Amino acid sequence: MVVTGNGKAELNSTHFHGNMLMIFAMLSWALFTLVNKSLQEKYSGLFLTTYQTIFGTLCFIPFSLYEYKEWRIFSPTALGNILFLAFFCSVGGYLLYTYALKRLDVALTTIYLNLIPVVGVLSGYIILKESVLPIQLIGGLITIFAIVIVNFELITHRHRRQ
Repeated sequence: MVVTGNGKAELNSTHFHGNMLMIFAMLSWALFTLVNKSLQEKYSGLFLTTYQTIFGTLCFIPFSLYEYKEWRIFSPTALGNILFLAFFCSVGGYLLYTYALKRLDVALTTIYLNLIPVVGVLSGYIILKESVLPIQLIGGLITIFAIVIVNFELITHRHRRQ
């Protein structure tokens, strides 16, 4: 975040803006998770996912209007891809996430989100025949190892309480 050079702290590095966006994204996800967890006592996962999708879409419409000159007619294949992403990835993913969040601890459900890039790389390898870089393998193994450690600690903690 802060790049030091010649003993001085500088906030104007080339990556500072992107780093700040990442921090705000993480904070907003944390807020989303905590609010979602508290609302699940009153509303179903389907209700929450529906309204989150509607309000999220409404919030993005003004940004899409900014790029209206770039709009093009897309093919039926592209429409099918968009619908697949909307229903199976977004709606399905959020329904499963809210289901898990209702039944599990916030910290545990959040740790499993780290599997998203691992599944993405694995899917790309299996379905699209993409190559996997060594750094991706190392990152995936570290992620899986971290999840195993967290689950092991939870299991041992539960056995100690019994």
